[in-house]
Amino acid sequence: MEIDLTIIGSWLIENNLMNKPFQDLTEPEINALCEQVHFSTLNPVYSPPYIDETGTLYIPQNAHPIHRYWESGGQSIEKTLQAMGVSDEIMDRYVRKEAGGLTRHQACQIWAGCLE
Repeated sequence: MEIDLTIIGSWLIENNLMNKPFQDLTEPEINALCEQVHFSTLNPVYSPPYIDETGTLYIPQNAHPIHRYWESGGQSIEKTLQAMGVSDEIMDRYVRKEAGGLTRHQACQIWAGCLE
């Protein structure tokens, strides 16, 4: 489970606790800190899919589950690319088979960490 440290850091700053040693925290401060840690895990940080300078689509391991087309509940590559606003050239490359694009299986083989 990933923790969004920006949430924790912001809370520490807002409560003037950033430079206070942990052992000096009061019980209410520790309880509040624990709540913030729990809250930060409920709001995970996802990395967005992206196209690099060579036109290769990358879907990071910590991408939102909606972009993981190979998993149940993930949307199609086409929908992800549409949401990204990619060029027709990129869309053709990955989606439009008649234009020489990749099949779902071919695309899955390219991306590391993709298991079917």
